[in-house]
Amino acid sequence: MRSVAAVLPVLARSREEGALILDAIVALARFAIPIYVADGGSRDAGFLDRLAHQERVHVDRVDLRAGLPLVGQIKTAVNRARSSNLDLVLYSEPDKLWFFENRAEAFLCADPQGGMLVASRDAASFATYPAGQQLAETSMNRLCAAQFGQDGDYLYGPLLIDAAVLPLLDRLDEDVRWGWRPYLMARVQAASRPVRLWVDHLPCPAEQRGEDARIYRMEQLSQNVAGLALGLRHAAH
Repeated sequence: MRSVAAVLPVLARSREEGALILDAIVALARFAIPIYVADGGSRDAGFLDRLAHQERVHVDRVDLRAGLPLVGQIKTAVNRARSSNLDLVLYSEPDKLWFFENRAEAFLCADPQGGMLVASRDAASFATYPAGQQLAETSMNRLCAAQFGQDGDYLYGPLLIDAAVLPLLDRLDEDVRWGWRPYLMARVQAASRPVRLWVDHLPCPAEQRGEDARIYRMEQLSQNVAGLALGLRHAAH
């Protein structure tokens, strides 16, 4: 049986946000796998205490003064997971309560075939997301489809990654933030390992459907493009 661990970056900017993250991690913990959490400076100390007391949850606080927000969190959590001699890593953002409750079990049973699986929204569920988010993510999805050879959505979030490819992140020392995901996809593909979409109905949570965050989504788009370009550059040298 394959051994799996989960890695998550967290940042609770309020008590309410901390409670939502904690609910999601409790839902993930029901799969009885180790969960490695890298905190990026949560303001609620009580949240971190409650998180650290959850069974199988391991928390590291990341000093973001090193200049790599998010990337530093990812590398910290991934390196902790790698030290456990596991087979697979489940990556997710911590706001995926619905996914943990409804789709994670099936996703964890899938096989990345030595590379990585990308949880992917089908067309109907993608259409439930805010218009600004759809616009930005459609542009990036087209770039990814051209690069990885499969039309679809690459940006929902959760990834199932073979532990053998995790060392490809070691060279990532630039602040591409969310671009770390297409960076790793490019490096995995260049290593002749598969990057495949795992397509399912993954709708937008009801509370997020009215979101109007176009500037943030444009920033994410620029980070994703930069990450993909950096991954291709590193793969070529």
